[in-house]
Amino acid sequence: MAPRGIGKPRDGNHAILACGGMKKQGAWMSDASVTTDSIEEWLIGLVAAYLDAPSAEIDPVLSLKQQGVDSLCRFEIREEIESQFGVKLGAKLVTGTSEIHDLAGLIFQRLAG
Repeated sequence: MAPRGIGKPRDGNHAILACGGMKKQGAWMSDASVTTDSIEEWLIGLVAAYLDAPSAEIDPVLSLKQQGVDSLCRFEIREEIESQFGVKLGAKLVTGTSEIHDLAGLIFQRLAG
């Protein structure tokens, strides 16, 4: 059985990744309107895409691992975040212990940095 999302294109701006997520082509916004809340909202949408679930089912105070994101997807999510925001994240995300809310704050700090 193929991973979730394989062969199910979402729209013309996204490409399906191996574990069922989607990768936006091109960088995410990097202007003054970026806030911790807007980053958190983007992360929730990204995790929802990887899980093939509605955004409303993603809890920003749970870790990626607690929400059922496997290690391959966590690695791809980290790569996506680094690509979109131009920041480097440590291996903590790959272990799945980071909460979405905390990740949003970390990304915002690094962007402001």
